[in-house]
Amino acid sequence: MRKAFLLISTVSSLGTFSAAAQHISDRDVKYDYQRLPLTPLDKSVKTYQVVVLAPYEADNAKAEAEFKRALANQDSDFAQVMANHEKAVAQAKAEYEAKLAEYNKQSLAQKMLNKGVLNEGKPVLSLPYPPQKTMPQPPLLRPVVDKGVVAGNLHLAGYNRGGQGATITITMYGMEATDPKKEEASTAFVSVSTANSPTYVIDYRYPVGVKVEVPGKGTVLEETIPATSEYQHFRTAQSAFMSPDQRKQALDPLELKLRDDNLKLAQQYLDSQFGTTPMSRTTVLYTVDPKKMTYDEYAPAYEAALVGYKKLAEGMTDSRQYFTTALTQWDKALAEAKPSDKNARINGDIATATYFNAAEAAIWAGDLTRADGYLMKLNTFDLSRREKRTLADLESLTKDEKKRRAANGI
Repeated sequence: MRKAFLLISTVSSLGTFSAAAQHISDRDVKYDYQRLPLTPLDKSVKTYQVVVLAPYEADNAKAEAEFKRALANQDSDFAQVMANHEKAVAQAKAEYEAKLAEYNKQSLAQKMLNKGVLNEGKPVLSLPYPPQKTMPQPPLLRPVVDKGVVAGNLHLAGYNRGGQGATITITMYGMEATDPKKEEASTAFVSVSTANSPTYVIDYRYPVGVKVEVPGKGTVLEETIPATSEYQHFRTAQSAFMSPDQRKQALDPLELKLRDDNLKLAQQYLDSQFGTTPMSRTTVLYTVDPKKMTYDEYAPAYEAALVGYKKLAEGMTDSRQYFTTALTQWDKALAEAKPSDKNARINGDIATATYFNAAEAAIWAGDLTRADGYLMKLNTFDLSRREKRTLADLESLTKDEKKRRAANGI
């Protein structure tokens, strides 16, 4: 189990509220927690193994086999080509002789009439060009991957590798790329194309599939990871694609980078769907330093919340009582909130800070309905852009936790 650690530092005045009767301090608190899976595996599953497939490698094998065959049979293949050429020459000559014989049977008047009206003159012998013997060209192979290394780099958080548990099959389909298309200027993208220097666009992607099988349950999930199916775009000059070799030189580096990027997405996908994953997060914890008024609720709430965040890495059960204590104190203060009265003890600034404290604490106290209530209240306030971003982040976290806890029966 990873140990949590707290990084507490006073933030500059940019993130500090102030009012005549009090001073609101905010401190960054970094904490760890265990994220639940969206698709929990059966509790009997303790281990896993990873299998990596790359079906596009069959194209490489086919191309290499054809190249070896062409090398081994180049003389016999050329002999067959020459034999076909000689047949074509003989046929062309025979057709010429037949046409010439018919021409010679015509009278002079008929010949002149055919030439003047039908533009048909004396037949001309036209022979096919003789073939030239050329060496077979090595195939342009697609980049390969060490499937064993890929399998070793992928893991499933919360499970041990090996045994007869879950089988995770990762399928690397290889890069798909469209033919270059001339880019037209549009309002959506200011094209750099000119009449004398056109720009061409290639759309490309590298799909990665995942399949998870569990003994006794069969396939529990099989799909292409959505993010890997999204096209990316490459712009270049036409000259980069004048030959297959130049095209390969331009696209291979793109394929290698996208492959590595999408394998990282595959790991994130496995973590999110199946792993009990250690996550790190930073929150802002507010407290009130009294000046002319007393704020006895805030010091104990702050201390309880700090302990709760520290213990969260060990599980919500261990930390819940501390968040509940903090929420009791914050709710006591919010009961007398008067957001429109800047001189009130719990004025708008203090109420906003307290609701942010309470919303995140309620998530980890296990009460997402309560967290929703705090967030709904914040939506009624006139928030700064920074506060709106924080609110959106907490709403996203709450929504995600709802799905994960429902999937795990919590």
